[in-house]
Amino acid sequence: MSVAEDGWQAVSLLDDLPVEGIGEAAAGQQRVLLVRRGDSVAAFQGLCPHQFARLAEGRLEDGWLQCPRHQARFSLTDGHCGPGWALPPLKRFAVKVVNGTVLLPDPLVALA
Repeated sequence: MSVAEDGWQAVSLLDDLPVEGIGEAAAGQQRVLLVRRGDSVAAFQGLCPHQFARLAEGRLEDGWLQCPRHQARFSLTDGHCGPGWALPPLKRFAVKVVNGTVLLPDPLVALA
């Protein structure tokens, strides 16, 4: 996709993401996990902090994202790692949807 106005970059069309599912986008050199719930989208780092598995190949369950490689779970609310693993939380990114286009900041900076 391309850079949009006001420092935001277009990374996906909303219609390209499953309504209650996950997708992946590229923002510069980074993979970004996009989690769609209805018309809203959340954005997280796309690689697991443990062994760098592509999180878009994981699955969603009850508000959690499960890593496809080792089954660690991450909260879709704030990215923290669930019980049983001592991993850092997933980085979250600002995201907005304008006229059916998913936008991320350019440059991509994690939220605090």
